Parts: sequence; structure tokens; C-alpha cells
Amino acid sequence: MPPTIPQIEADQGCTGQDLSTFDFDAIGGEDELRFTKCRIAGNRIKGDALMGSHWENCLFLNCTFAMTDLRDAQFENCGFYNSTEVKGSLFQHCDLTRAVFKNCDLTLTTFKGCEAYDIAFTDCQMRGANFETSVFTLSAGRRRLTSARFTDCRLTDALLNRLDLSSCRFTDCDMVGIALNGTRLVNAVIKDCALISPELSQADLSGADLSGSRLDGVNLTQLRAYAAMVVSASQQHHVLQSLGIEVSPD
Repeated sequence: MPPTIPQIEADQGCTGQDLSTFDFDAIGGEDELRFTKCRIAGNRIKGDALMGSHWENCLFLNCTFAMTDLRDAQFENCGFYNSTEVKGSLFQHCDLTRAVFKNCDLTLTTFKGCEAYDIAFTDCQMRGANFETSVFTLSAGRRRLTSARFTDCRLTDALLNRLDLSSCRFTDCDMVGIALNGTRLVNAVIKDCALISPELSQADLSGADLSGSRLDGVNLTQLRAYAAMVVSASQQHHVLQSLGIEVSPD
């Protein structure tokens, strides 16, 4: 038997429970909830009760987060990937402002139409993750602030097409085969990453700092713009070869 709503509210969460049939939308109160070692399969998770919630060592199988308020939520050592069905979870039109994912398996997970300003991913498996129409920008009066951080993440074959990732940071990430078509990466920082054979059609890397990153297969002719882009000296031959320029030693 899953815990009851009053039990969750009284205990401010739960440990070691199967919450597959639990109605998260029915939780009341404003306490930040904590869930540890819980399993959730096939549930549609929605509502405003999970703002600031903490999830540790939890497993989400075939779950959909639908218009869920996950502002300031933290997920640590959580799995969102069903390896048996080769299927990830879905975050659809959720508020993920300042959410944190640490050491999570987000393989094939889709973030569709989410508000994700200042979201942070650290040491996450994100192969094939899709950020379709998600927004990393916050409007503050006339200013538009953009922020997202990816640190030591496996973003192999991830889909980040047609997004605004200006000033966002990627550090020590595996970005082999990542799709960034039409994406705005103005003043982005992509340091010490494996940016190998990326899809960059009409991407804007003006002012981007790619120092320390491997750039095998980066084709400048695909880009919309790259003025003031910074690359390491050891990688200049990769980007110049795409322009038909060979680099010879002095």
C-alpha cells in the first residue's frame, strides 16, 4: 500500500515506498518534501506541491512530469531511464527553474517546453536527451538573462536544437554527436569538452569560449556566426581544415 496523503504531509515525504499510483497533485501544504529510495512507474506527476522537493536514490520508469512545479527541486542519484524498454522519462511544460540533477541517469529523457533558467546538471548520463523548445532565459525588466550549467555530463547524441544557450556553461562534458542546429551559443563557455562531430548547422558561436575542448569534426562553414570565438592552439587545425586551410608547423 502506498502512503496516504496525510502521511506524506505529516512526514514531509517518505522512504522506500512504491509511489506508482500516488496522486502528487493532491498534496497540500508548503513544506519541502523529501523522497528517498522510492520507485515510481507509469505515473503522471503534476501539481505545485513538489517545488523545492528533494529526491535521492529514486527510480522513475515511464513517468511523465506534466506542468509540474519543480522550481529549486533537487534530484540526486536518481534514474529516469527504462533500460528494458529503452525509454526515458518526459518533463512536459514543467517549471525547472534552479532545479539540480546530480549523478542521475537521464538517458533519452525529454524536456519539452520547460522553463529551465539556471538549471544545473552534474555527473549525469544524458545520452540522447532532448530539450525540445525548452527555455533557459529569464526576463528581468528589459534584460534577458540566460543560464544553464552542464558539468561532467555525457551528452552524446543529445538534442539541443534551436535553443538559446547564450552564456551557458559546459565543462568536462562528452558532447560527441550532439545536435546544436540553429542554437544560439553567444558567449557560451564550452571548456575541456569533447565537442566531436557535432551538428552545428546555423548555430551562432560568436564570442564562445571553446578552450581546452576537442573539436574534431567542427565545421565552421556550417555556422551562422563565430566572430571572437576562442579555441585552443592545439585544435586550430581542426576548425581551419573545414575552411580548406592546412596548418603546418613553424
